[in-house]
Amino acid sequence: MWKKLLFGFVLFLFVLSLSVNLVAFDLDFYDSENVDVDEVKVLRGYFMFQDVELDGYDSEELSHLKDVRLLFVLNLVLTFGLLLVLVFFLRDYVYSGLVSLGLVTLLLPFSLAFSWAFIKFHEVLFWNDAWMLDSNAKLIALFPESFFLACFLQIILYSVMFSLFVIVLGGKK
Repeated sequence: MWKKLLFGFVLFLFVLSLSVNLVAFDLDFYDSENVDVDEVKVLRGYFMFQDVELDGYDSEELSHLKDVRLLFVLNLVLTFGLLLVLVFFLRDYVYSGLVSLGLVTLLLPFSLAFSWAFIKFHEVLFWNDAWMLDSNAKLIALFPESFFLACFLQIILYSVMFSLFVIVLGGKK
């Protein structure tokens, strides 16, 4: 039983990390949220270790972007690592999908207290205060908190869809 729960949790982490990647690199999503897509392309290039100029950002913003880039890299590694585990070891798709779906739905209340959750997210995942940017910072203007709420909800939607897909896939076996 604990093995099934463990694989449900691993699946949950996989669908969550995959969903983060899909949202983070989807230019259409940024466009739909009225974010400057040209600037997003520059930042995406930076996150992919391309040689780009990050004009208009102060030292705190540049430090935060460096930290964010590291988190993106770690998330990509996590996504592929978890995929390998799931491909080789996942057997009970329906149960794992149900566990994943249940865990994803437990994240929904955070959308109701998103400001609090957003701060806690930063306190947990960032090891310095570079994320506490001035309200006039370019990054704040480019990506207001409402944008991150939209990201969060899109990530939840994708995670629910992937979990349901795994359940359906398991029901067909």
